[in-house]
Amino acid sequence: MISIIVPVYEAELTIVDTVESVISQSYTNWELILVVDGSPDNSGKICDQITQQYNDNHNFRIRVIHQQNQGLSGARNVGILHAKGEYVCFIDSDDTVESDYLSSLIMLYDEYDTDLATCGMKFINGVNENTNSFACLESFSDLFNNKKFISLFETGLMNSACNKLYKSCIIKNNSLKFQKISIVEDLAFNIDYFRCISTVSVTTSTPYCYRIYNSTLTRNVSEEMFVNYIKIHKKLYGLVAKKNHYIIDGFIFHQYFSITLRYLKKIIAGEFTQRDVFPILRKYHSNEHVKNSFANYHTSINVERIMIFLIRHKQYALLCMMLKVLS
Repeated sequence: MISIIVPVYEAELTIVDTVESVISQSYTNWELILVVDGSPDNSGKICDQITQQYNDNHNFRIRVIHQQNQGLSGARNVGILHAKGEYVCFIDSDDTVESDYLSSLIMLYDEYDTDLATCGMKFINGVNENTNSFACLESFSDLFNNKKFISLFETGLMNSACNKLYKSCIIKNNSLKFQKISIVEDLAFNIDYFRCISTVSVTTSTPYCYRIYNSTLTRNVSEEMFVNYIKIHKKLYGLVAKKNHYIIDGFIFHQYFSITLRYLKKIIAGEFTQRDVFPILRKYHSNEHVKNSFANYHTSINVERIMIFLIRHKQYALLCMMLKVLS
């Protein structure tokens, strides 16, 4: 059986679609755990209604857990504690999955006797859809010494918890939990899981539909983001051979670069001042790991090259001017 864990918070407009996409799965041996995480809207009531309506005819395969707000990580951890399945997967409450989501993942376990199954994702922004799989039908072993596997980090395939099917016994026997940290909780959990296993298998299928919203969360920025990615950077340096550190530098470069641009766009929007932001950027761009990322990342895109040059030389005022022109 597969335990599907869905944290629910302010999802009254989307949770019905999410649940219906689970109910439509071609693979039918599953349970659905909806963790209503202190949501202030009608999400909890909707989950209760869905559960009552569906379970009347389907042997109580959907459960709802109501709790005070603990955040995404806390909700997932509670779901893990209540999971009865041999396998566990996670779906966000504003996303959906296609009917072959579970079957395409369980197939990898049947075919490769693997420790983790991974699929691609569809990124949907309004009516636009961008399919990112970056995958070939393949199984990887000796993970942190496998250059091809390490390179999957930069594609984004290894970052999310939502495109994976985990073994419950590995999570529970190793007391793995999602950390209550900013923006990087999925990646931190996955790295801890990778350390406990031997093989990861990937399919070219892209049945997970991730909806992108221009939300406050996607625009927020804080020093904690730099801090958490630096911790991830250090951890991966300790797991990967030094000769492959440049791959990790290239992967985490995108995160440092994105955080930097978020800060500068806050200045342009008038939400922060240069006096607020520039000392923060100087502080973290002086960090050894951050400097390595900017030094070891190479691009043929001229605009990116100029931006990287300005960041490496801490010319933030010029970069702000450039961003204004480009916006």
